[in-house]
Amino acid sequence: MNNPLAYTRSHQEQSGISLVEILVALAIGLFLTAGTIQILIANKQSYRLQENLSRMQENGRFAMQILTSNIREAGYQGCSSSNVSSNITNTLNNPSSYYSDFSKGIQGYDYSTSAWSPPLPSAITSPLEGSDIIVIRKSEGTGLTPLPNGASGNYSTSPSADLKAAAGNGLSQCDIAVISDCAHSSIFQISSADPNGSGSIAHNTGSVCSNGPNNGTKDLGTTYKSDAQIMKIATTSYYLRTTASGTPSLYRKVNSNSAEELVEGVEDMQITYGVDANGNGFANYYTAANNITDWSSVVSVHISLLLRTLDDNLTASAQTYQFNGASTTATDKRLREVASTTIAIRNHLK
Repeated sequence: MNNPLAYTRSHQEQSGISLVEILVALAIGLFLTAGTIQILIANKQSYRLQENLSRMQENGRFAMQILTSNIREAGYQGCSSSNVSSNITNTLNNPSSYYSDFSKGIQGYDYSTSAWSPPLPSAITSPLEGSDIIVIRKSEGTGLTPLPNGASGNYSTSPSADLKAAAGNGLSQCDIAVISDCAHSSIFQISSADPNGSGSIAHNTGSVCSNGPNNGTKDLGTTYKSDAQIMKIATTSYYLRTTASGTPSLYRKVNSNSAEELVEGVEDMQITYGVDANGNGFANYYTAANNITDWSSVVSVHISLLLRTLDDNLTASAQTYQFNGASTTATDKRLREVASTTIAIRNHLK
């Protein structure tokens, strides 16, 4: 017969675990947990790195796309050439001012020796010192065909007469516009209260638009008869500013409107201009904006952007990078990348 006391005693001896076994289990658990945490941290850092790198590259592509498209069309005023200033009538007040100087399809400002050269217009506010500024002046869109004005069938009955267009033309009071055929262009500010609804495009003098520049004369310089188009025309500036959060970004300012942020994380922008010195349509040399006296001789633009990631602490040590011919070691642990391209100005080529 089995002894009941022996069975009970044996069963009791096998119950529970020892302190040593508990400590070993805890050590193994801590080791596995630490390994899992390390994997999670590494994966998170890898994700941050790839996300910031992808965003920086996308920012660079978008910035270059916007700049290239606008710079390529600098000076466009319909089929008349912006290089022939005698064919352009500018009726705006102060036609050589920042908002009105459409004889310069492209213009730049260079920051050197602690000052802007040429002197910076007051319209450009809070630019990032050390970075260049580029201004593009051109008409926008495909244009609309004016309607005959009077029994003669001409688009205008006299150089000072109002123009007409179909209703729903998309124009607004105070838009700066250009009417252009292949022989002449005239730039004016629309004074009609509702050109989109009425189709009447007046260009009266007086202080109609509070933000200016308004028209100094009604005389468009010629009577438009055929093949003319009316288009909006704008002065657009691209420059860097620091946002409220301290991030350097590419900004765009159109006419007298407030500057708008386009691309974040653009740390520097350097621009040189290809000058056609002998009139053959090709750039003989590239130089900074402060060395150019005749902007109509600029046929191309070389632009370089220095971009940085938005997040810091992505690298184990500070990155050393090459930009604008100089080697620089960063003071943070962000990634940086350089985007550059050369753009031909179609309306300045022969």
